[in-house]
Amino acid sequence: MEWGRRSWGVTHRRFVRSQIEHGLVEEEYGYWGFSPANIPEGGYREYGVDAIGMQTEGYQSGGVVTPHAAFLALPYARGEAIANLRAIDRDFGAYHKGFGFRDSVDVRTGRVSDFVLALDQGMIAAALAQELRPGLLQRPFRGGGFASRVRPLLMKERFSI
Repeated sequence: MEWGRRSWGVTHRRFVRSQIEHGLVEEEYGYWGFSPANIPEGGYREYGVDAIGMQTEGYQSGGVVTPHAAFLALPYARGEAIANLRAIDRDFGAYHKGFGFRDSVDVRTGRVSDFVLALDQGMIAAALAQELRPGLLQRPFRGGGFASRVRPLLMKERFSI
């Protein structure tokens, strides 16, 4: 991140690393990618990693991973994200040839969500666009008005984990 080297530029990489370590090392699920998602058995829940979340009572990761979270990690851990997505599809059949990746997988039970959400597909398409054409999504915001108002605010930010 050219605007937020001490904020977003640091935080994004740490956030992705925390996701990977939580799923592979801490919980030993063998997969990662935690984000609000459909519960494969029905309903919806916020999934996450306690150490990097904003919920004071914590999050449940509960073995539920969502492919869109791995796609969003592409700029920071490309090889790991691709390997994770391949494994989720190979081991659970999470990719639907007609519609794209299903919303979530409970890797403890093997249950795959019946839902393919437009929101997920939009995040996946945005992540792929950014991977194929870096900066494409930021281009509309580089104009003078937006940049002159937002950039000074970002320069003041200091994030840490």
